[in-house]
Amino acid sequence: ARQLLTAPRGGIYAQGGEVLVVSERRAGYFYRRYRVPVSLAQTVGFAHPTLGLSGLEEAADRWLRPSPFSLSNRGYNVHTTLHLAVQEAAEKALAGRKGAVVALDPRTGAILALASAPGYELERLSEDWPRLRRDKGSPLFNRALGGLYPPGSVFKVVTLAAALEAGKATPGSVYFCPGQRVVEGRTIACAEGRSHGPLTLTQAVSVSCNYVFTGLGLAVGWEGLRGKAADFGLTEAPPLELAAQAGRFPPPRGGPGTAQLAIGQGELLVTPLGMALVAAAIANEGKIMAPYLIQRSEDERGRVVWTRRPRLWRRALSPEVAREIGRMMEAVVEHGTGRPGRLRGVEVAGKTGTAENLSGKPHAWFIGFAPASAPRVAVGVVVEGGGGGGAVAAPLAASVLAAALEHIK
Repeated sequence: ARQLLTAPRGGIYAQGGEVLVVSERRAGYFYRRYRVPVSLAQTVGFAHPTLGLSGLEEAADRWLRPSPFSLSNRGYNVHTTLHLAVQEAAEKALAGRKGAVVALDPRTGAILALASAPGYELERLSEDWPRLRRDKGSPLFNRALGGLYPPGSVFKVVTLAAALEAGKATPGSVYFCPGQRVVEGRTIACAEGRSHGPLTLTQAVSVSCNYVFTGLGLAVGWEGLRGKAADFGLTEAPPLELAAQAGRFPPPRGGPGTAQLAIGQGELLVTPLGMALVAAAIANEGKIMAPYLIQRSEDERGRVVWTRRPRLWRRALSPEVAREIGRMMEAVVEHGTGRPGRLRGVEVAGKTGTAENLSGKPHAWFIGFAPASAPRVAVGVVVEGGGGGGAVAAPLAASVLAAALEHIK
């Protein structure tokens, strides 16, 4: 909708300078004009005379709002980290399915894409508002930042980090998988109930062996798993300009609960942004940079008023363990469950997840980064009720990584 305003708000721009939002004068009034992909609508948000502010329109309001103290009474322009080509690749890859994609630069925390589907057309907000509010698909909801999902096997990266750092496993550890583990009478099977036989730890990660990972979880314990999840920032809201949900960590449930937790099942819930930051931590030698969307603000003459400096949010794990896990995640994509996430000529590191969903088919997950040896992009992908993480989420992630690597140096 072209919202009515009595003075021009500043514009919102993508990383390449493309217009996302501008104020347009007509018949003596100013209207908001949006040129935003539907999957980005919840993130950009709106400035509406009756509906108020949301998304970046709200988060950046202190700059965008027309200032009575400036000679022109014009708001400042805001330049974001969002890359339209990466955003459009994410939207195309989701192909109308419910879910979310987060892509960011692990070296800085700059967010390149935040795709949430279904989305909506900001240009039609006023006309569509009654329908959007009733829509059971929740198009107004930002799944990338607020969607809480069981992570399934992508959480095994956190379990692996906890076990390696606690000395409960080493890169040279060897196991024998009989196909299932029984914990206090509760059976937890590997995929399709098949025995994996003898396995190295790297092979256990590659085939996502539940037997090995439930064992690692029991060795580390509930406290160890929770502590490592906290190190990765999963138990608190990330420090983003927009409201983002904290993950939900279940209370202790004894041996079976700890075993389920170790493989990302049970009551554990995480967001796509939270899991993208887990991938970013592995990519960035254990360090998680604070994620951000606003790069700088400028006055109408293009003079920079404020600029963002990347900052460290937390240290999730040691550089040595991060590198070991990165190598294992490379093997996942090269030889294991993540093979559909491969890119020609580029080494991709990743982890798939197929998370139980009480209301239908499993949620499909993939987290990863590329190039594996010198990462420039990290991603977190979830497709609600999508099925297998390898078959569904991994190729989706690969197309987003490819688009990002083409543009991000």
